[in-house]
Amino acid sequence: MKRLVYKQDIDRFVIKGEAEGDERELHCGNTFEVLIGEHWVRTTIEMQWFCGIGKYYLTTLALSLKNIVTYKVPVR
Repeated sequence: MKRLVYKQDIDRFVIKGEAEGDERELHCGNTFEVLIGEHWVRTTIEMQWFCGIGKYYLTTLALSLKNIVTYKVPVR
């Protein structure tokens, strides 16, 4: 099962698999799917810059990066 994690050393979210080194770095505009209940929901990761600080967000309404990471929601 793959999970979304934030890697502070590279300041990016990554999709991490079970095998060592199985990671996919996410950049603005990358799409992936999140398992919500029984349905895979497609979303895109983006970044908004404000006063020199970048903040990541997902384009699909009601999907929270913090909740996806905290609750270890499956992604693909």
